[in-house]
Amino acid sequence: MKIKSIYTIIILTIFNIAYAQGQSIWSKTWNAGDTDYTNRIKSSHLINDTLYYTVFNACNVDGQSFNECNTLGMMNKDGEIIKEKIIDDLSIIEYGKIPWNIFDDQIVLADGKGNFASPTLDLKFFNRYNLDSISTYTYQIKDSIDFNFASGVVELKDHYVVSGWYRITNTDTWPDFLVWIDKSNMEIDTMIEYPFEKESVIPEFLFVGQDRLLTYYFSGLRLGDANNSRGFVKLDSNKNIVFHYLDKIDLSTNHQYEHSGLLMKNGKMLYKQRYNGSEQPWPGTWMSDFDILCIDDNGQIVWRFNKPGGSYTGGYLQFKGTKNVLHMTETADGDILACGTTNWHFNYPTIFEYNWTTDTLPPFPDSLETYEAPYILKLDGETGELIWQYAIIEYDEYENITPYALRQVHELSDGSIMGTGWSKVTNENGFFVKNNSWAVRLPAEGCISDDEMECGYEYYLPTSINEPILIDMTTDRPFIFYPNPSDGHFLIRDTRKNKTKVTYEIFNIKGEQVHRKENVRLSEIDITDQTSGIYLCKVYDNNGKVIQVERLVKN
Repeated sequence: MKIKSIYTIIILTIFNIAYAQGQSIWSKTWNAGDTDYTNRIKSSHLINDTLYYTVFNACNVDGQSFNECNTLGMMNKDGEIIKEKIIDDLSIIEYGKIPWNIFDDQIVLADGKGNFASPTLDLKFFNRYNLDSISTYTYQIKDSIDFNFASGVVELKDHYVVSGWYRITNTDTWPDFLVWIDKSNMEIDTMIEYPFEKESVIPEFLFVGQDRLLTYYFSGLRLGDANNSRGFVKLDSNKNIVFHYLDKIDLSTNHQYEHSGLLMKNGKMLYKQRYNGSEQPWPGTWMSDFDILCIDDNGQIVWRFNKPGGSYTGGYLQFKGTKNVLHMTETADGDILACGTTNWHFNYPTIFEYNWTTDTLPPFPDSLETYEAPYILKLDGETGELIWQYAIIEYDEYENITPYALRQVHELSDGSIMGTGWSKVTNENGFFVKNNSWAVRLPAEGCISDDEMECGYEYYLPTSINEPILIDMTTDRPFIFYPNPSDGHFLIRDTRKNKTKVTYEIFNIKGEQVHRKENVRLSEIDITDQTSGIYLCKVYDNNGKVIQVERLVKN
């Protein structure tokens, strides 16, 4: 039986931004492709604990135009880059998905050119171990088209199946397609499209299940009076439809958000809804802007997760969640990991699912503020019950929050979690400079339980010289630090009834101990001799047990 967290939000703060040698938990921001301008890691696969990734890179930027010099890379589970290679003729939509997969020893990318000059489809093959190009096959999907985009590629028996959509020349008509490419001669065998009445359809994700059926999740359908919707289609090896599911809950969002779908090993299917304000359906979603639904192969809803909590982000009485799920994956135990991004706000009560008439909220965490941050959660795969969720907060040397989106998440063989996403580079004035790629490795359960503490920690500090420092935010803090920020001189009020002596340590942002005092009555701390930045104060009782960890900011 799984142990559920009694709270529905965990805030994780990683102070050590650089990769820590020898640590199983780390965070890494790097300039993938080694370019001077934007690089965004777009997509990743995990094979035998090796992370393969693709990156959008902008080169030769002159203020009005740029060239793509995109990157294919490999990283081990410790965050070390094994190899990166620039692929000059690979076209990637910067904010969209890139359709690619790994089959045995080959990486296969479906490159829809998406432009007037060359509206063709390329199937590119690379060696999985050294990233060298093996071959490229170019296809003309249809005559008289001027745009072409691919969305997925899978291997199905003797064929590669590629999904996407295109535009008929000089029209506003965008048909979808599923192309079967014969592996024996690499020629197009068959091309079909969504067979029912429609206005606009995009096959967003392709899956091949244990039943060897081709399953795809689509978005943007208009069918009679059903308005816009989404759903799943299953096809057998003869391309006959054996399953069709049309969602009837979210009828208005069309292609407007980044969709997320998943085919589980047991055949059940997951997809995400997204809502805006008053569009949330009954039953209420606790001010969340998304649901995750699970359906079976009869199209029946097995469970529906719609209580992740929310955050106050609008105007007067405009409560709505701003958590967004971008990707879902299944763990070895059949649970669900989902990740994305959240815009957070200091309105503390709405981050919890609670009844204001009966429940008592935990104390205010110190770090709550307005920010955009990566977001991750775990659900019970059988019931949809929330196991845990949290935001990942990292500060750079100027105290700016840097990573802001977790684009994909994977489970390593030891159960720990590895994800990829985007991070901002800012200057000392807090102004945005560029985007960099970001990867992170996290504990298997999102937090570490110690001495029966619940999963409700505020700070998390992995370094090469210290064990992780945790705070149980379900308990009161005995010491009040003020002013904070300060010039380095902090006054401290001890709220305990029994004001015994304590020991404390101060760590800098690199995890290095800069100050320590033993067996003192804690009334003030002086770090005016240190440089400006973020510091961590760790307080022990006379038994050596940590009783408080506080973030200090020296101006």
